[in-house]
Amino acid sequence: MTQTPEKIKQPAIFGGIHGNELTGLYLIKKFLKQPHLLERNTFTASPILGNLKAIEACTRFIDKDLNRCFDIESLETVSDETIIYEKQRAKEIKEIITSNNVDCIFDLHSTTADVGLSIILVNDHPFNLSLASYLSQINPEVRICSFFEKDQPTSFLNSLSPLGFAIEVGPIAQGVLDFSLFQKTENLINEILNYLDRWNSGITTSQSEFVTVYQKLMTVNFPLNSFNELNAFIHPEIQNFVAINPGDPLFISFDGEVINYTETQELYPYLVNEAAYYAYNLAFHLMKKNRSAITDPVGWVKEHNDGKR
Repeated sequence: MTQTPEKIKQPAIFGGIHGNELTGLYLIKKFLKQPHLLERNTFTASPILGNLKAIEACTRFIDKDLNRCFDIESLETVSDETIIYEKQRAKEIKEIITSNNVDCIFDLHSTTADVGLSIILVNDHPFNLSLASYLSQINPEVRICSFFEKDQPTSFLNSLSPLGFAIEVGPIAQGVLDFSLFQKTENLINEILNYLDRWNSGITTSQSEFVTVYQKLMTVNFPLNSFNELNAFIHPEIQNFVAINPGDPLFISFDGEVINYTETQELYPYLVNEAAYYAYNLAFHLMKKNRSAITDPVGWVKEHNDGKR
């Protein structure tokens, strides 16, 4: 595991990785116009726009989902084939991160799914879990999700730094803004930056010993007919973060047939009925609700630094 630095010197906040998710995009535009909002005693965070062409077109992406282009193969492959814009932009973003010594990344997203304020972890770094736990402690609307799979590489933007995570807020339609959700997201960013500033100043933050984390276990696809067309609705009882158990309804076919959940364990849906996922016939993710122990990052850093001496 990558060591937590004693100080975080250059955090970055991204918006517009998906060009039609306007909450993060317009927060970044606000920060670019008012950079003092990202100033703290020990650093100034960098606001960075993601998919520039998709932002201009107000669409999720041009050629390929940018948040699936940060895997090692995409970043290192040199090809004479027709350039996929998002692969090119991913390389540009990596260069921005490298040249500016960015050591912590927060990636702002929004969803049509009713997830409230959710955090998506892509690794098991104790600093990220500690920060996420703190945010959920001061704001009960915040839920922590993990897409981390051990020994499985990720192609998300957050794979470019061991520190930081994605923030997914909703529900909100693609291509629109909502004042309340915008304000809640900005407040979350402010709390994150304040936490980092306290960390740099050696000020510890009181936390619970355990936190609830929803770990992704599987993806559930829509039922399809023989023409590979959608053949069912998501059942109205399927809601984000509401437990489903064996035998519970998952879908209702267009003919009225109820399709039930056949797994053997209680799981929790996440990103239910996300509009962008229809292109992939993806209905929702299923998450396992875990009680995770919080490792004190301060003690963790001291232990690892002492071990190096």
